[in-house]
Amino acid sequence: MIGRTISHYKILKKLGEGGMGEVYLAGDIKLKRQVAIKFLHAQFTKDQQNVKRFEREAEAAATLNHPNIVTIHDIIDTDDPASEGRQLCIVMEHVDGRSLRQKIVRKEIGLNDAIDIIKQICEGLAKAHQAGIVHRDIKPENILIDTDGRVKILDFGLAKLKGVSKLTAEKLTMGTTHCMSPEQLQGKEVDHRTDIWSLGVIIYEMLTGQLPFKGEYESAVIYSILNNTQEPVTGLRSGVPIELERIINKCLQKNPAERYQHADDLIVDLNGLKYGSGGIPTEKIQKKRFKPVLLTIFIMSAIILIVTGYFLIRPDKRSASGWGNSIAVLPFDNISNDPEQEYFCDGITEDIIANLSKIGNLKVISRTSVMQYKDVNKTLPEIADELNVNMILEGTVRQADDRVRIVAQLIEATEDKHIWAETYDREVEDIFAIQSEVAEKIAGVLQIELSENEKTLIQKKQTEDFAAYNFYIKGREFYYLYRKEDNEQAIRMFKKALEIDPDYALAYAGLGDAYSQRYHRFGFSSVWIDSAIKVSKEAINIDPNSAEAYKALGTAYSVIDRTSLAIVEYKKAIELNPGYFTALGNLAYRYKKIGRLDEAIKWNKREIQINPVFDGCYAQIGLTYTALCEDSKAQQSFEKALELYPKDVDARWGLVNLYLAQIKYSEALARAFEVLEFSNDSLNAFTYVGYIEHIQKNLAAASSHFHNALRRTQEKFFQNYHIVSMLHIAAIQWKRGEEENARQIFAEFLVYADNEIASGNESWEIRYNIAGTFAVLGEHEKAFQWLDRAIDAGWREYRIGMIEPLFENLRQDNRFERRIQHIKGLVDKLRDQINSAQ
Repeated sequence: MIGRTISHYKILKKLGEGGMGEVYLAGDIKLKRQVAIKFLHAQFTKDQQNVKRFEREAEAAATLNHPNIVTIHDIIDTDDPASEGRQLCIVMEHVDGRSLRQKIVRKEIGLNDAIDIIKQICEGLAKAHQAGIVHRDIKPENILIDTDGRVKILDFGLAKLKGVSKLTAEKLTMGTTHCMSPEQLQGKEVDHRTDIWSLGVIIYEMLTGQLPFKGEYESAVIYSILNNTQEPVTGLRSGVPIELERIINKCLQKNPAERYQHADDLIVDLNGLKYGSGGIPTEKIQKKRFKPVLLTIFIMSAIILIVTGYFLIRPDKRSASGWGNSIAVLPFDNISNDPEQEYFCDGITEDIIANLSKIGNLKVISRTSVMQYKDVNKTLPEIADELNVNMILEGTVRQADDRVRIVAQLIEATEDKHIWAETYDREVEDIFAIQSEVAEKIAGVLQIELSENEKTLIQKKQTEDFAAYNFYIKGREFYYLYRKEDNEQAIRMFKKALEIDPDYALAYAGLGDAYSQRYHRFGFSSVWIDSAIKVSKEAINIDPNSAEAYKALGTAYSVIDRTSLAIVEYKKAIELNPGYFTALGNLAYRYKKIGRLDEAIKWNKREIQINPVFDGCYAQIGLTYTALCEDSKAQQSFEKALELYPKDVDARWGLVNLYLAQIKYSEALARAFEVLEFSNDSLNAFTYVGYIEHIQKNLAAASSHFHNALRRTQEKFFQNYHIVSMLHIAAIQWKRGEEENARQIFAEFLVYADNEIASGNESWEIRYNIAGTFAVLGEHEKAFQWLDRAIDAGWREYRIGMIEPLFENLRQDNRFERRIQHIKGLVDKLRDQINSAQ
């Protein structure tokens, strides 16, 4: 072949050989340039229809003009003197460089390089797909990278000739099989999403040096592609961002509908990954920045030395005046002979915390965190270090008959040095005065000047009757157990307190919290929310300065999704008590619900400051990080919550949600079943399991779990989890042809939803579910209208929307993709704002 002239191309040398034919470097005699010519194997020219199809495809590919696609110059149909038969060859742009396969073998690809390469492939594919051309054989051998780092895609127009949709037509090479999509292997009709699958295989191999689906024989590879799940990339290579793993997993979804629907979408996510906060450093970048890094280290070292020197030579200020910005009140010890007095000691501890929390310039660790140190054998410096405080208050309580003896000690934590101590030996009715005095004494010792309002709040007696107080703190003790029977006992205690003192605002607030939990946590009728609102407002009427009353009212509004009202009440509570941790956490959650993820993070972090060893704080901020697509931070937060409390249900649900967003269905399902093991009466648990099964199209299993969820409450359309179960049952019935039953459920839900929205429900969930209802019914215009309302109301978790079974009919509509991109833009902007602020 060398030296032969075909048309006006002179063959110069052989460049390579593949499954389709041989490639030669040639000189274009007319245009004085070098080209590459691929001579197709004779087997592809025997069938005239095959040849015509190839010519049509090649002609279409020749129209593609893009810097990431090898340009086709000519198609030549000539005689082959060696075989006395026909010969087809394709003349194309010559690329001076290496194939991607060569770079993978030589391990020349860094993390950022891999992203650049895939992005360029995507840009070329996007151009082809827009022209209606599918490559069908994207693999490292068909990707060239020139000496300038530019990617060039080879062999557009050849894959269809190869007959890859018919496995029996020709024996396939192992390399090609590894990159083929499930639908190709099953002989199904393929579209541009088969190229997306191949991209996922390529990214995976570039990052790990391994193929995602392996096998010793071709049949084993095919089985693996059709049935197995790839090993996580992050487990094979350190430093790979979890978001990049999510991108790969989405490309490698076996169902084409669950992959990226367009190459452009993949480009958007890759851009966000590479150019978003933090970036992905490569060795090349690090070398370029070597000197600035050294300078930074030098500067930081100097700063550290200066600061250290200051602390070494400054006067000793370990007196009270040198500290005092943070304190933890450890549970007071019960030294009475009566173990039943334990609740009394805990009540005193909580009330001292509540009084100290009213001091704006003092960080006070919350009750939830300090109670974890009850009966724990740790030194005070260890506890202070874990809670990040300078001061610790500890004490003892002895109650006998109508007398109480309280000893309180303030300790500088790092050196375990006593700063102040006081013994109170009083009548038991003086307990309220003792609590106020302790708070004021600590403020004085720490040289914190109290405002007149702070003094008033601290000195205010909540009740004149010790018996009423006794019932109140018993009620709180029961309430904090968050179990149905204990919640009922708490209600009885609060009511007994009110029988003794009908003007006891805190008892009304406690009743409001417990009534809200009846509805929110334990499935009671929604009429209890009316009762919760009523008694909470009564608490405010009695004491307009009660932070607990405003928080109780905010909670009642929250559980029925009157979010704007809830935010107002929570802010009032925090204004009165800056360290009120439950109000801080609830406010953060409400901001998340309206899509203000920046505000949510701010209040989440304030809560963690005063509640540093409480699992619930980390579970909640993990949910916010998930919505922000900060997956590594979300994962760390959930793991921290589970480290603190291995049975934290919210953290486990958070991981389920995170894995769903990352399209890790098996991991999500495993986590959901874990919760079912120790919470087998949970409405939420059965709903989540059913949801995951529905996403994976396991309709029988999904339906069974949704029905199990519905059995957990007697109320129709009870909260969002109940609604999700109802609607997904209807969607499954619709798919099975049981349209009459499905229509009835949808109709009932729409009536309920209309009433809810009319009465003030502001949640995005109900609008999202309305959109899903109309999507299943095929009423797309209405579905998109309600989807827009859901976005306006705060829906930001677009990754879940992309796999939402109710939206199955919408995903092929460009309008759905535009909305997803719109939300992604909102989330990206919020994430950048948060990171910039930090």
